[in-house]
Amino acid sequence: MRLVLPTLAIFSTLVVASASLPSRAQAQDSIVGPASAPGFGRRSSAAVSVENVFGVVSERALGFNEVYPKNNSLDSRGLFPGVLGTRIGLDWIGEHGVTFGTRLQMWWIAPSKDGVGGDGLLFLGIEPRVGYAHPFSDKVALWVRIGMTIYLPVSKSQPGYIVGVATDASLVFTPTKHFGVLLGPTFERSIVGHDEAKNADASYRAMGILLGLMADF
Repeated sequence: MRLVLPTLAIFSTLVVASASLPSRAQAQDSIVGPASAPGFGRRSSAAVSVENVFGVVSERALGFNEVYPKNNSLDSRGLFPGVLGTRIGLDWIGEHGVTFGTRLQMWWIAPSKDGVGGDGLLFLGIEPRVGYAHPFSDKVALWVRIGMTIYLPVSKSQPGYIVGVATDASLVFTPTKHFGVLLGPTFERSIVGHDEAKNADASYRAMGILLGLMADF
């Protein structure tokens, strides 16, 4: 009995100590980082974002010449927002960090100051995306997305469309859990577009580095 009690005490101590230590696989994961990091892309099942809040961008639009009277085009470089405004995004996060969702936006192109540009034009943007989120730690991740961009003028007098491809590669910084900042390059280029009112081609191209906000849950 004298031997059993000390033995049980020692055994219980070893069990508690071993349970509090990480396993070898866990230790390796913590050294490697991404495989077990509870960061963005692994800890939640969905994300809401407000994107393209600010940044530096170069844009070029062709078509809808009631709005772009000068050479039927618009060429803009500088601080964002430019022609296209902020987008609201909703993405589902699947197993292993695969994401799929869409971004929505509505943006207004005001008429030119000299009054030649008609009454302006309201556009609706729909941007389906698939991507992959890879966490480097619980506070930093890389989120790469590709997809389509569809722009539709909300106007009976100027019907048409612009359809293109786009890609984003954002670093996700989450200083607090479930809330972060998006920062990274973006690129959009139209594949096909048509200004039906003028029976003319329409196109859009944009590239830049943009800032946004996100929350995952």
